[in-house]
Amino acid sequence: MIVTTTQGVETKSIAEYKGIVFGESASSDPAHAMELLEEQAKRIGANAVVGINLQYAPVEAENSTMLMVIAYGTAVVVGDTEALTMQ
Repeated sequence: MIVTTTQGVETKSIAEYKGIVFGESASSDPAHAMELLEEQAKRIGANAVVGINLQYAPVEAENSTMLMVIAYGTAVVVGDTEALTMQ
């Protein structure tokens, strides 16, 4: 799975947009949020996620504050530029 903060993937072309995907983690762990994002993208048939952004939001609990991590981006299908132009 290709994941990037850019709007595209160098040397690849976007063949299909699958939709917005996200992952949330209440453990302050961006890696876990990214794993969930990638799992969701795979489930809808994507092989890449572009435009990834991470946001952090405090979540108030009874006697403490936790930090939630939210990762989101656009799930896409990418292919080699040359192969897609020949189709």
